[in-house]
Amino acid sequence: MLRRYETAAATAYRELQGTGRTSSDPAGISAAAQQGRVELLFLSTDAPERRTTRDAGPLIRLGDAPGCGEQLDLAAVATLRHAGSVYDAPAARLPGTDRVAAILRY
Repeated sequence: MLRRYETAAATAYRELQGTGRTSSDPAGISAAAQQGRVELLFLSTDAPERRTTRDAGPLIRLGDAPGCGEQLDLAAVATLRHAGSVYDAPAARLPGTDRVAAILRY
């Protein structure tokens, strides 16, 4: 059932490409998510900064600016906080070739 929603969301992303309602720019997506403008967010579980093994290092380093992976994690939280949907999937199931993709609200 969940995979069906993910597939429908990926199809919607592909249909909206070129309309200004999609983005694959991590910094732009992060800013849009904080403003509540991300409707759907796709994150690749294959990206190096998304490692989840024990030897991946600390999740948060106090005093450091958030890295790309941490920014995307914060974007996911902001998307959910603003009633958006987040799909964390292998790169092969993402709607584009980038490690992150989003459908933006108007």
